[in-house]
Amino acid sequence: MKKTFKQIILIFILQFIIINIAFAATTVRSTHTLDGAADPVFSSTTLVYKSKEYICDSSVALDPDYWAANLMTDDYPMPWADIAQYITEAHSAQGFIDLFVHVDMTPIVKLAVGVVPTCYVYGDPDDRSKHDLVASVDGALYDMIDTDCKGVWDTSIISGAMNSNQYIVFRFAVPSWVPKSYRVFLGQSNLKPARSSLSYSDRYVVKVYTPILSTGPYACPDILVPRRYKSEYNPSNRAYDVPKMTRSVTKNVPVTFDASKSTDTSGASITKYEWDLDGDGIYDLEGMNPVYTFRSTGTYTINLKITTSDNKVSIASGTVNASNLIPLPLTITVVEAPAFCTLYQNAPNPFITSKSAYTTFNYDIKENAFVTLKIYTASGELVKTLVDESRLGGLYSVSWDGTNEDGKKVASGVYIYNLKAGSSKDTKIMAVVK
Repeated sequence: MKKTFKQIILIFILQFIIINIAFAATTVRSTHTLDGAADPVFSSTTLVYKSKEYICDSSVALDPDYWAANLMTDDYPMPWADIAQYITEAHSAQGFIDLFVHVDMTPIVKLAVGVVPTCYVYGDPDDRSKHDLVASVDGALYDMIDTDCKGVWDTSIISGAMNSNQYIVFRFAVPSWVPKSYRVFLGQSNLKPARSSLSYSDRYVVKVYTPILSTGPYACPDILVPRRYKSEYNPSNRAYDVPKMTRSVTKNVPVTFDASKSTDTSGASITKYEWDLDGDGIYDLEGMNPVYTFRSTGTYTINLKITTSDNKVSIASGTVNASNLIPLPLTITVVEAPAFCTLYQNAPNPFITSKSAYTTFNYDIKENAFVTLKIYTASGELVKTLVDESRLGGLYSVSWDGTNEDGKKVASGVYIYNLKAGSSKDTKIMAVVK
């Protein structure tokens, strides 16, 4: 039976209502990942970055129009944007910064009835590829640490799609000092607009916000070596395992803890420091810099509780998942004493620069020493100096982006990298492939 004009109009209206109800009812994998926003310009946040506009060229407009969606999908919406000016002592103390990533899909031309622009959010693969979510912090790599957002880049990490009134939270690690440079990279196609007859737009803009932190105390547990963020490379699947905030210390060697980076943004003074060395809720040590010796190897979660002069408390016992703003604890791995210096194989190796943005070098030094780590050509010509400074004994990581001292990409070939710590040396080779 033929449908009347009124019936056709009614069907369109019903489709529009059903689609909007579906988006309004969309749930996510966990409560923190996707939150509804009544207004895309979020209250109690600061806009830290705005991408260029991806707009349809009217000369190639289609019906429906996918041109703008294709432009955004093929681009890098946040290519190493520096947001260091927005990172405070409180961020450094809590160990992370949350970024609210919102895609403004407000169209230029009114969309057809029933069309609702949406965008899929794909996972962080931790493989240093063009789809990775990562930050370069004062020359070292710091990851997007929320494990709920990890996964294969071309698999959506949220149920359904994100609409114009929603955003996703990415939690990035922050060192315990306020960095001079903090450049964030959002990968290609990690934010991919939907392209269907009922979901498209002729305009997309990526906006990134960070919440304004509340005034008060922030506990920051550490040891007297700068906090470091380390990714473990898994050679079996040629990818990085989920990284952890960790410090490595040596069994039977005294460790000096450090709470000096703790802060209170209200101006109150910190009157008490208490340390829980095994996460059992019982505080084992007191003071800003207590000393302790671990007698057994293993991994320990260290919680720090600080109390201020106005009787406020902060406990560093949070998680990497963006479900709250509790400062992160310190994770310590106790290991056997190494040889005076040990240089580990870089990963990935071979370093294929078209697939990975960086390769990572790990090295271990037993005692305090002046350390250099340099890369040479097979003929002995210096390519890049990665480390040239005094270091305390411990395990360290440093990354290389495949450039020489002049910032130019090196040629494919075999390279030698050499570690010197005091009078001790260690050398390994690697392959670079363009």
